[in-house]
Amino acid sequence: MLNYYEYENDWYNSPMRKMKIRMREPVRLPTVMNIKEVKLLFGIVYKQQLDCKSNTFSYQMATRNIAIIELLFASGMRVSELCDLRLCDIDMKQGCVRIIGKGNKERIIDISQKATLTAIKDWLYERGPCDSQSPLFVSRLHNTLSTQSVRLLIKNLVSLTQIKKRITPHTFRHTYATLLLEGGVDITYIFSICLVIVLL
Repeated sequence: MLNYYEYENDWYNSPMRKMKIRMREPVRLPTVMNIKEVKLLFGIVYKQQLDCKSNTFSYQMATRNIAIIELLFASGMRVSELCDLRLCDIDMKQGCVRIIGKGNKERIIDISQKATLTAIKDWLYERGPCDSQSPLFVSRLHNTLSTQSVRLLIKNLVSLTQIKKRITPHTFRHTYATLLLEGGVDITYIFSICLVIVLL
């Protein structure tokens, strides 16, 4: 409105032109889960496996889902990185996983939680023998698992809990670093992890 008035009236100079106003948008902190919410989520996915009969397709998928949730939580990796994992990227003896991130950058993540390694081992058993270049996680049709499928899995699990937050695969990344800090892990180590989370 003022610009139009100045355009129509050469004699008028708006005093607002000399004012420098910077509007800073508030920084939105990422959503994280507390330990109680994490336990609720894990309780649901493990219960789904217990409710299935062994040697059934439902049991196989429930075992896969446990491995997915365990690995997401234990590694802080992106959902796209999880879906891109191949069998050869998992070293069960050393307890580590090789990840190819953005820009084809490689990093190795140690998996120290026994529950996570057990979940992966159980899934590999259910998955059966296959080529080392085969995807680690597959869909019901044995195709490479899509990121959308993982997002839908988490959404369905959360809907079965009392968690009111919007939980996504990315929430696991931030929760991973936050709970490490609460557990007394060296802040410099956590800071390096956070840089990886932000930059990769």
